[in-house]
Amino acid sequence: MRHYLYIFILLYGCLSWSQQSKSVLFIGNSYTGANNLAQLVIDMANNAGHQLNAVAFTPGGARFLNHDANAQVTNLINQQAWDAVILQGQSQETSFGMAQMQQEVYPHVASLVQKITANQNCTVPMLFMTWGRENGDAGNCPYAPWVCTYTGMDDAIYNTYMDLGQINQTQVAPVGRVWRNLRTNHPNLNLYTSDGSHPNYTGSFAAACTFFTIIFNEDPTQLAYLGNLSANDAQIIKAAVKTELYDVWGNYDFTPNLAQAIFSYNINQMQVQFDASFSTFETLEWDFGDGNTSTQVQPQHTYATPGDYTVSLQATYCNKTATEQKNIHVDKLEINAINSPTIALIFDQIHHQLSLIGASAKLAYSIYDLQGKTLKQGQLMPQEQIDLQHLAAGRYFLRLDNQKIYSFVKLR
Repeated sequence: MRHYLYIFILLYGCLSWSQQSKSVLFIGNSYTGANNLAQLVIDMANNAGHQLNAVAFTPGGARFLNHDANAQVTNLINQQAWDAVILQGQSQETSFGMAQMQQEVYPHVASLVQKITANQNCTVPMLFMTWGRENGDAGNCPYAPWVCTYTGMDDAIYNTYMDLGQINQTQVAPVGRVWRNLRTNHPNLNLYTSDGSHPNYTGSFAAACTFFTIIFNEDPTQLAYLGNLSANDAQIIKAAVKTELYDVWGNYDFTPNLAQAIFSYNINQMQVQFDASFSTFETLEWDFGDGNTSTQVQPQHTYATPGDYTVSLQATYCNKTATEQKNIHVDKLEINAINSPTIALIFDQIHHQLSLIGASAKLAYSIYDLQGKTLKQGQLMPQEQIDLQHLAAGRYFLRLDNQKIYSFVKLR
């Protein structure tokens, strides 16, 4: 058996602000090797202004179990921190019966995915969903009737790859779905070579367009690259990829979201100290709710005006995001209000009662802590006491409906 190793590196002398740089490893067989699939993806990336380093290892007829046992595959996986590693099995093995696949497919895909993530946690394992043969699998038809036709075999392959994606928390590149779309809606567009199995240039173009879209997350219909196709045929393929992948992206992304956004805060009048130390992130983005932002782990922010604000923290890790929001209240503490000649605040430390002296009418009140959390509120009548025996020791604030703020400390 002949083994083929293709290495493609694309470098630019000048990078635009929108350019993405990716490194991708293709592990497959003749379906991946045909028509230099990896080079086609590089050409599309080049046309779109991106940088792509692509390595392809495509021994003919290789199955998942062969890849899993191949030391060269393991060495390639461990060669660097890839953005994605694409796995393609033999064209028939994902249409076999479940009992056989449980022995020959599922454990080896799981092992390969484990190797990929062990090398770099943020590398995306990606399964190359292939397609049914042009007229079904005549050789296996007597033993597996569902592969006797193209649609039956294609459905079996689709179901297997989707199941493998969910179980192993990978992305799935739905090339087979794109082919199904094209065969259904454009039957005159031939995708196969004369063997009714391998892709011709048009079929490989459809596969490359699928990988370009999933690697760079861009609308394929905006891609100007035509390759060797007519503008009409290329646009038909791009539209199919948009329909089957770009418009329904989440259908094929089973990778876990490892990002966590967790924050706490401490309010001191108009100044708030935030802390995101317990988040899982590569980058952070704070929105303090007043038009100001920060990317620090422990930012300190001073608000210009009292009020209620919604604070948002977005954490990004492995190209995925998580968000947490909290509502906070900030206010100024007017010290002179404590010595107001009209209304005086008295807190009885023995009976844990709060009362106001000098109030001549019923007043609405609210009591809150240093974090701005409201603990109690109601209506206070003249000479009436507020029972606060259940409060823990600490500093608290009383705000009246006339916006006067009083501070008191409970000792125990």
